[in-house]
Amino acid sequence: ALLRAHDWAATPLGPPAAWPAELRTLAAILLGASQPMFVVWGPGRTLLYNDGYAEILAAKHPAAIGHDFLAVWEEIRA
Repeated sequence: ALLRAHDWAATPLGPPAAWPAELRTLAAILLGASQPMFVVWGPGRTLLYNDGYAEILAAKHPAAIGHDFLAVWEEIRA
């Protein structure tokens, strides 16, 4: 629900209606998956993920939605 409710227009991806078909397809797959999944998209490395991956993010969730993957996981950047 958080992924669907997120203000994507405020991210480098823009509103979901303007997303390429490939990204919309990947988002639909991860939202329907029972295992943890995430997608990192575009030059801004924008992070999308499902509820299973939210558990992996722990305290980083829900602030990680729509942010740069490497900013969210700064500790692995190197």
